[in-house]
Amino acid sequence: MATAQPPAAPASVSIWEDLIDIFTSPAEVFARRAGGNVWLPIFVLMAGCAILYFATKGLMQPIFDAEFTRGAARAMAKDPSVTAEQMETGRAMMQKLGGVFIIASVPISIGFIGLLVWLTGKIFGATESVNDAMIIAAYAWFPRLVSFVVGAVLALVSDPSKLNSMFSVTLSAGRFL
Repeated sequence: MATAQPPAAPASVSIWEDLIDIFTSPAEVFARRAGGNVWLPIFVLMAGCAILYFATKGLMQPIFDAEFTRGAARAMAKDPSVTAEQMETGRAMMQKLGGVFIIASVPISIGFIGLLVWLTGKIFGATESVNDAMIIAAYAWFPRLVSFVVGAVLALVSDPSKLNSMFSVTLSAGRFL
């Protein structure tokens, strides 16, 4: 009589291997990390975003300026009481605190996406916990780091006068429109 073998325990894999596997076999990464600590990938993402932001700030400055100018024009058209001096004060504040806002947006967006994943899963009968949904959202965010690097390379090889939108440093359809 044959006895059933218990399933093999998943191999212990470092987070760095997960960062490679998230591109090739994301379901395996999510299965390995289920029930784990969501804060480790969030901190790695925050560090990666901080490094990329400060390393590419000079390359991306024409885009930041163009986006701010467009937003300021819309704000001033919407509310005529807003002055150009107020907008310049806002620009100076954004230049000082932009990195903080970028880094703080990582856990906020992961939390929001994780809750959407969890709620959507509940609608379809999934049994994952909120923590597991947050882990899915955190690891699904890692390809964005690659898109930031691609954007920096595109900014590096592009004419700064043509960097007038965030779409100008993406490989999306918006770049070509």
